[in-house]
Amino acid sequence: MKRGLVVFLALLLFPLVSAVDFNDFGVLPPSVPASSLDTYAIRLFLKDTANKNVSNVHIIIQIEAADKKTESLRYVSNDVITLELEPGNYTIILKADSLTTNGGDYYYRGTLEVFADMNQTINFLPVGSIRGSVSKKNLIEGADVKFICSKSYGDLEEIKTDKFGSFVNDYLPTGNCKILARDGEDIGNVDVVVEQGMVKNVEVTLNEKGSASSELFLFITIGIVIFILLFFWITKKPKEEKINKRANDLMQTLNETEQKIVSFLMEHKEAYQNKIVYGVNIPKTTLTRVLMSLERKKIIQVEKVGKTKKVRLTEWFLNKEKKPN
Repeated sequence: MKRGLVVFLALLLFPLVSAVDFNDFGVLPPSVPASSLDTYAIRLFLKDTANKNVSNVHIIIQIEAADKKTESLRYVSNDVITLELEPGNYTIILKADSLTTNGGDYYYRGTLEVFADMNQTINFLPVGSIRGSVSKKNLIEGADVKFICSKSYGDLEEIKTDKFGSFVNDYLPTGNCKILARDGEDIGNVDVVVEQGMVKNVEVTLNEKGSASSELFLFITIGIVIFILLFFWITKKPKEEKINKRANDLMQTLNETEQKIVSFLMEHKEAYQNKIVYGVNIPKTTLTRVLMSLERKKIIQVEKVGKTKKVRLTEWFLNKEKKPN
């Protein structure tokens, strides 16, 4: 009898309990984390400067946003990595080390505008590694080490020697580099040719000292910079003739991004799309939209070459149209 009464009361109270709104008591169901809803899959296809696949590498991935920075290490067996990113603008730095070489091999730095799932091809630039020491009679801890190279990418930040007087840089651009070191009033430098995937060992001996050594160090640095600028000025291709009135007037109607692309093409005459992405430092998706706008305005001509595109300024923009007889 008692058991039947309990069952009857349970059936009677169930509709009342199920109709209770627990929000009235401040009890809320757990929410799904926003980050799991607002991320997009970004697939980066890895290529070198010859557009060949890059695989079998360890990659240091540095992602910089307005409010945070992250760094991670991955092994990539094929030629693609996938990032999960929230909407926004990012600076992406990738440092890749092939398992078949002793030194660093590849470096990439670029911007990325994330607003949906996307696939993007990136082109690594070649780098190499330096192992060095700074000494004057004895090895010197805490000496300042500066890198001045003929190319402007890679890890070029100034560093200090460790407690053993040594320093390491695994991602210097290939080509000629000058390594300067300083400890107090003592300075020294050494030249080195960086090769992709190779490790070069150098020793910087501090052997210049005097009351005016600070000024001397400054003059040497300025002299090196002037030499590099003169080298590029002498070896650079002749620039296009002075901008004509039509081009000048049209430039005033373009936005800042369009002006950067047109100026880049005026300096290089023509360029592949990947080169423009790196040279102007804009996302590939943004570049595609801007190129379409400039093509509609008859300022550029886009030619498809295989899987990529070659871009040049139009004869009309350059005011080089053939005049009728």
